[in-house]
Parts: sequence; C-alpha cells; structure tokens
Amino acid sequence: MFLIRTRVGPSSIHGTGVFADEAVAAGQPVWRFNPVFDRMFPDADFDAAPPSVQAFLREYAYRATDLDGSWVLSGDHARFLNHSDEPNTIERPFESYAAVDIAAGDEITCDYGAFCLDWTRADLGEETAADQLALPHRHLHTRIKPAQHGVGVFALHDIPAGVLLFEGDEGDTVRVPVSVVDAIPDEAVRRMYLDFCPEEDGALIAPVDFNQLTIGWHVNHSETPNVVVDADMQFRSKAPIRAGEELTTDYRTYSASAQRLIGTWTK
Repeated sequence: MFLIRTRVGPSSIHGTGVFADEAVAAGQPVWRFNPVFDRMFPDADFDAAPPSVQAFLREYAYRATDLDGSWVLSGDHARFLNHSDEPNTIERPFESYAAVDIAAGDEITCDYGAFCLDWTRADLGEETAADQLALPHRHLHTRIKPAQHGVGVFALHDIPAGVLLFEGDEGDTVRVPVSVVDAIPDEAVRRMYLDFCPEEDGALIAPVDFNQLTIGWHVNHSETPNVVVDADMQFRSKAPIRAGEELTTDYRTYSASAQRLIGTWTK
C-alpha cells in the first residue's frame, strides 16, 4: 500500500507507470505491505484460477521473497510500478523507502529483483548471455564443501525463502526394496543406501547409478532445518539462507528409516 499520493500515467520505461503526486524526501517510507489492503495467496490459488486470471496475475502480481514465495497483488497503484536498474526506491522486508529525493511528477521505480522471487531480466523481454547459451550455472545456488560431519551443501549466495534449490537436477531414481539392500553382502555398499536414500513404503529411493549423486543428495540432517522437502521430493528454502550457510533438512519428515538411523550417521 502506497504511503504517499500517487497517480498512474503513460511511462517512458514501459506502458503505464506510477508517478509521485507529492514531493518525497530521501529516506521517507513510500510503500508498506498491508495484508488487509494487499491480497496475498498461495500457488494453489494461482493454479486453480482461469487462464485469463493467471495472465493478469503474471502481469501485475509477484511472488514475494519476504513472504515465503506467496503471490502478492497490490491493492492500489503499486501494481503499475516499473523496474529500473537505478531505482529511486530501496526495498526492505515489507517496506520500501525513497532512495533519493523524488519530485512531484517523477516516475517511481523499483528493482524487481529485490523482492520478486525467481525474477530475471528475461521477464523484461531481454535475454542475457545465460539465457542464450543455457550456461550450466543458471540454476546454481549451492555447492558441496566440508561440513561438521563429512561434507554438506552450502549456499553460494543469499537465498530467499521459497526458492526451488536444485532446479535442473533431472536425474532418474529407482526404488530398491529394503530386503534387497539388506541382502547386499558388502557393508560399505549397504551403507551408501542407508546414508543417502530416503525410505518410503518398504523401499529405498536411490539414483539409478550411485555415480550420479548430485548436489541435492548431500544435504545433511538437522532438527532445525532451513530446507523443506515436498511430496515430489523437491527441495525448497524454508527461510532466507545466507551466503556460506549450510543447507539442512529434517530427514524424518520424508524417510521412514531416518528415526532409526540418525544416531548412527554421526559415528
């Protein structure tokens, strides 16, 4: 919700924009999230909406980094804010401020990347080198490094809440019955299944070949995790994760064998 007077008009940046209808001093609050005034809704509501409504929301709503990826549709002129690489507002969680003095009649701009989850310059109709060449790091948020217990997965940069962490990992999996694993004579090989593979309905979910273990397989267990795993085994950040911070999940939420084995993993 805007905290200053504004108007909507033609923009030299793109289509329609928002313009200050009063002078605003640098540092002055410009906008604040108000759940009574600004509509917030989950992905399920977006998916259930008719195509025409989805198209409208893609144009005027956004998935908020500071609201766990929920969709937000502003209840006033804020939905017409245009992006700028040198915006005259600065974003803070749930608020924005004037970065410089803004005169009455100036267009108000913002940096979409500061608050829109998964936003890229391609959303402006621009292609980056990564878009054109499909560079291998385009979905990269993490890397494997030494951890307190062996190795773990660590953030390469700040990661907002709600981010799909291992997009691009399309490795196939296979379900191996627990009885088959128990019959493997080599204890070190059995341990690979127990250490890496979640158990579900009497089977261990494993990569089709252990030589294809990707980054996501190395996320360590914690009773206070910063990553959640959904029913499709997709990993998402549960809360904002700082650069250099280790990513963890609670194995017990998606593996039947975890409760029994957690105590042995640190020995």
